[in-house]
Amino acid sequence: MTDVRARLLKTREAFYKMSALPVQRRNAALEKFAGLIDRERAMLLEANKKDLENGDRASPLYQRLKLDDEKLTVLVKGIRDIVAAEDPVGRVLSRTLLDDGLVLERKSVPIGVLGIIFESRPDVIPQILSLVIKSGNACVLKGGREAAHSNAAFMKLVGELDSDLAPGWAQLLETRQDVAEMLAQSDLLDLVIPRGGNQLVQMVMSSTKVPVLGHADGVCHLYVHASADISMAMKLAIDGKTQYPSACNSIETLLVDRAVAPSFLKVFEAEAKRLGVRLKGCAETKRLTPSVEDASEADWRTEYGDLTLAVRVVGGVDEAIAHINR
Repeated sequence: MTDVRARLLKTREAFYKMSALPVQRRNAALEKFAGLIDRERAMLLEANKKDLENGDRASPLYQRLKLDDEKLTVLVKGIRDIVAAEDPVGRVLSRTLLDDGLVLERKSVPIGVLGIIFESRPDVIPQILSLVIKSGNACVLKGGREAAHSNAAFMKLVGELDSDLAPGWAQLLETRQDVAEMLAQSDLLDLVIPRGGNQLVQMVMSSTKVPVLGHADGVCHLYVHASADISMAMKLAIDGKTQYPSACNSIETLLVDRAVAPSFLKVFEAEAKRLGVRLKGCAETKRLTPSVEDASEADWRTEYGDLTLAVRVVGGVDEAIAHINR
């Protein structure tokens, strides 16, 4: 038996216990988890510092990799929000009277053992595990190697929850070979969730018989309508690109109505240039703002994850919608 299979068997056994825990136990464990993160800030930030020393500051992944006090505060608050949330287990979703005294109920239940693969963000671990605890599941995780120290630090805290939950309820894999072995254990895994780029999702989907909860690229659009408040549209476009460019909800394509394009793009180009945003545009955008680079067809479907933005002039809301759908 491989080490990965043995660990998955342990996680499967832990799931049976997790799925039967009352919500009071699950919530108490979550509250303890939040307290541990709050108490061990220095240890977590020191581990993250080691990862950052090995990181490429110019890479879009660097900002995702970085932890700070503010991010930890948000994490702690998020876990406590989950404590306050309604119990998702055992909710009656529908009820049908089949016969006198015979009622069929449909209830929400835990899924089982989750295999979760994610890339550089170490704060994904507490986010995922909080939801796993609340929903009575168990999981096996594989994080990006660039966050190895941070991931190990979070898992050290997780180990302190085993006695409150079930030993082995959450385990961390180390290598790509471990992931390949995990994906082959279709009798022990119930769902695989890849969190990362589309290439990762496609790789996972082609490598396992286990159901995969996949997603597409995060190509987010902002459309400036002809009736838009130009000042507000400027703020939204700049903030949507520059506030956290490596996040998957950062805008990648800006669509501007032809009626306001001349006035909007002139001001937007100057502000974007000041903030270091690289603009790629269609032929009409280039005619209005000559310094913009040519956009290729591939740019309209690219998730940049950095300070690059594709800009297209469109002839109204229907054309904007058609572009987004395409």
